[in-house]
Amino acid sequence: MQDEHGSTLSVLYKGEKIVDLILHESGLPFVWDSLGAFALAHQLGMPADQIAAQIDSFKGIARRSVIEEIGENVLVDDYAHHPTAIREMIRGMRHRYPDKKIVALYKPDRYSRLEYFLDGFADSLNEADASAVLDFDSNIHPENDSIKVTIQDLLDRLENGRLLEIDEVSAKQLQNLGPAVYIFMSSKNIYLLKNLLKSAFSKPNKVRLKLDLHAKIRRIPQGMDGFFEALSEQVTRRRLLN
Repeated sequence: MQDEHGSTLSVLYKGEKIVDLILHESGLPFVWDSLGAFALAHQLGMPADQIAAQIDSFKGIARRSVIEEIGENVLVDDYAHHPTAIREMIRGMRHRYPDKKIVALYKPDRYSRLEYFLDGFADSLNEADASAVLDFDSNIHPENDSIKVTIQDLLDRLENGRLLEIDEVSAKQLQNLGPAVYIFMSSKNIYLLKNLLKSAFSKPNKVRLKLDLHAKIRRIPQGMDGFFEALSEQVTRRRLLN
């Protein structure tokens, strides 16, 4: 079962349940990996409850479903770089955040992989509410002359997609799609765009702060005007003396 907390599953051995596993990560790949690790440890003689406790205490690793929540927005960094991993990451985040918009982002790493799985990449990304792709790095080239695919071929197959770059303009476009769950997926440096979006979300809204300040000033009790005039005068005097 998958929900907003992760995944829970029962392990059967020779037709009998031997333990329940609790995973704090979302998505079937983590279920498959955990079952594989459990089976290996169990066959080596480790007690089932001890294996389950170690899996429960697993804190994750870098670039594998690393989740950051910023207000109403969620940023997810993941190494997914093929259609199956992308699809399962999107589905896992839907289970974890069932009421939020999903924005999937992908940057390809190999021309040959994109050409061979072109329709698969499109189908997976189209499971999100919106998607975006980034072009290949300038130092990445087709592996041979027979490969003709471009990022535009993938973009043309996306139902609600856009082409972005790693810059503040693209981060602003993403910010305007929020609140949402943003899933950044690639074996390349797509996390740099995630960092720009994180910075954009972390910046205070200057307009909002100004409005809040004006509202607070309007709420000053009557009779306090003289106090603030005297305070302003003292501040002015200190500036002149300094």
